[in-house]
Formats: sequence, C-alpha cells, structure tokens
Amino acid sequence: MIRAFNQNEEFDQKNVKLVNNNILANQFRTGCWEWYCIRMDLTSTLVMGSACGFCILNKGRIDPVLLALLLKYMMQLQYMCVWCLYCFGLIEQQMVSVQRFLNLQDVPQEETSSSFAVDQLWPEEGNVEFKSVTLRYRPTTDPVLKNLTF
Repeated sequence: MIRAFNQNEEFDQKNVKLVNNNILANQFRTGCWEWYCIRMDLTSTLVMGSACGFCILNKGRIDPVLLALLLKYMMQLQYMCVWCLYCFGLIEQQMVSVQRFLNLQDVPQEETSSSFAVDQLWPEEGNVEFKSVTLRYRPTTDPVLKNLTF
C-alpha cells in the first residue's frame, strides 16, 4: 500500500520520528531509575556506616549475635529499598493504564440508527469476479497466475 501511493519517504520519516520518540522516552525512564538507585545506594551506605559505628561503639555492651544480626539486615537494606521503589513504579504504571481505561468508558458513544437511507441503485450484495487474470510480480518475471477465473 505504501509503495502503491508513493509514500515511501513519508513512511520512513514518520517511522524514524516515532522510533526516536520511543527511544528518548526509554532513556528518560532509565535515567530516572538510575537516579533513584544512586540515591538509595547513598542512603543505604550512610545507614550502613551508622550501623557499623553503632556496632563498634557497643561492641562489649550488646550481645555480638544481635550486632551481627543488625549488620546482616543493614546489608539487605539497599536491595529492599530499590525493590520497593521498583514495585511502587510498576503499580503506578499499571494504575495509569487503569485510569486511561476508565476515562475511555466515559467517552460518549455514537448513536446508531437503523433508519439509514440507501440509494436504490446500490447493490444488495457485492461480488468480486476474476476473469482470465494473469499476474506477475515484476514486469521482468514470468507470470505467476495465468488465465485465472473465479
């Protein structure tokens, strides 16, 4: 169809523009995600440093098992924070889709009426008839269909 209407260049230009917009949106999304991850890494590093300082200062006063447990959970803090942000982002994306769907339900529908005036010369049913059709892919090739009738 595109070649038939000689729209190759317009199609290519529009396709490149749409692909570029998609790539740009993905780069923004990835950049925001990386920004969140860096912030969470810095925050969890500060909390981990504080927990290590707390463990060093209370080395003889608190049971070593509790201090080891504290350090173990502090090491998982960064992963859990990033995972929670990822889940919240997915929920937000899905809720935007739901919101769009609910907005589409409020769009007024076109009225359908059965009183459609049709010209008397309009045919009752349509048929496509092929009589002695010969078809080739290119002018320089042999015919693929020869004298086809149906």
